[in-house]
Amino acid sequence: MSTKRNPVAGTAPQSQTSPKALATENDDDQLATTIDQTPVAKADLCAKPTAEKLPGTAKTAKLVLAVEYFRGWGKDILDGEALGKELAGELKKFLKTNKAELHFIRRPGRAGQEREQLGTRQLFIAWADAQRAGFNPDQPYTPILEEMQITDVRQLLDLDLSQPGVNPQATTVDRNILLICTHARRDRCCAIFGRPVAAEVSKDYDEVWESSHTKGHRFAPSMILLPSNYSFGRLTSDETRYMLDGARTHKLTFHNNRGRGTLTPPAQVAELEVARRLLGLGIEPGLNDFATHETTVEVVRDSQGAKSKTVKVEVLHFPTQRSFRAHLTQTDPIEVLTSCGDALKKQRGWRVKVLEEI
Repeated sequence: MSTKRNPVAGTAPQSQTSPKALATENDDDQLATTIDQTPVAKADLCAKPTAEKLPGTAKTAKLVLAVEYFRGWGKDILDGEALGKELAGELKKFLKTNKAELHFIRRPGRAGQEREQLGTRQLFIAWADAQRAGFNPDQPYTPILEEMQITDVRQLLDLDLSQPGVNPQATTVDRNILLICTHARRDRCCAIFGRPVAAEVSKDYDEVWESSHTKGHRFAPSMILLPSNYSFGRLTSDETRYMLDGARTHKLTFHNNRGRGTLTPPAQVAELEVARRLLGLGIEPGLNDFATHETTVEVVRDSQGAKSKTVKVEVLHFPTQRSFRAHLTQTDPIEVLTSCGDALKKQRGWRVKVLEEI
């Protein structure tokens, strides 16, 4: 049913573009819609609701680069198919040194490939973690988004990623971008479910970009909001619009929020639980309102001797200066598909056992 916080909650999913139509969008993404020329039925896909909870599943990163790459992403953008082995290897080392993540992006639809004629590529640098960028950890979380134009992906190697504001060609912008995974060569669910939402929402919201792997194909459409680095899954077009409208005014959307990717999985869960507690008290949390960190991690054994972890996480809400401590335990293992076509794997999540104000 609809709620005050999310008026489109509970609505039926919107109709999706047929797999046959999707296949015409990009020859590189034929795997999104056909296997050996056989149409893929959505009922056979793995991006459908399961017992797995979304909070705590966001892809972790504190510094994110998103560069326009028009076609041919390969199964992994750094496997050498798109960029060649030499450049891909150099970029892997560069990203590891700078503790950064890289996404390929393009504008939705045919226009995304036609932009290749411009001769330049859009590059975004999202400084998602204020502390990493040299800010005072006792001050509000303040992500920064920079943008610039480059002519060649190799120019990424020339970036100074020590802090924001040091690359002379980069401009700080006060807006969000939304990366919606459509990476069919990696996981076909992402294109089947992601591309229609990207195409539809991008008609009215220029924040939207198609993206390479965002983690969590089973939650497709899987998307990342930058520079705050909150991940979302299974949003319809209307729900995506609602989330973007909120983000434009720095409001935090709860519906199908997977967590803030600057945090560990248990901290992601704890922060969202605190945000819900505040909302229940009539306080509407914003995107940049929290400082969250783990304080203790313990390994425990159950009566059968099986190991699991317990974690304590502290969350400070800056606008009210209210602090909370969450005690989290791991959930029982459930079977999940971590990638399309893979065998089922057992995986644990996190749940808040006790939440106290301190």
